[in-house]
Order: sequence, then C-alpha cells, then structure tokens
Amino acid sequence: MLIDFTFPEASLDHLKTCAELGKPIVIGSTGFSQEQLVLVNQYVQKVPCVLSPNMSIGVNLCFKVLAEIARAIGEDYDMEIVEATTA
Repeated sequence: MLIDFTFPEASLDHLKTCAELGKPIVIGSTGFSQEQLVLVNQYVQKVPCVLSPNMSIGVNLCFKVLAEIARAIGEDYDMEIVEATTA
C-alpha cells in the first residue's frame, strides 16, 4: 500500500504505478483538475484507492453537511465555497 500526500501530478504517477502493480493507494493530495480526475477514475478501476483531498475531521464534516444542504435547497441556487487565507 502507498500513502501519498504530494501534489496531483505526482499522485497520478503514483496511482498509475499502483494500478500496474495491483497495490492499493491512499491519496490525500489536493488540487486535481477535472481532466486529472478522469484519469484517477480510470486507474481506480484496477486498484483500491481512497481519494480524500483533506483528511481533517472538520473538512470532512463540512463535505457531509454541504452535501445535505445542497440536496435540501435544490438546483435553484448557485453556491460557491471559497477557501481564503489572511496574511
């Protein structure tokens, strides 16, 4: 098993290698483009993979709550989440 917390390009290379070797992988990298996620979906057909862009409890709880909020308000709204830092 490989545990990867690098960056998308390296994670894709690692996932490809794991898929070729039949080894499971955990990816905690962030910032995948839509095109890269298409490749991820191709590779995970061959090997077990956990893809979680953030392993913190708070962020994963936020993902769950936001999915429920989106279901509750429906498609009539255009929501956006922005991550910002202050200097």
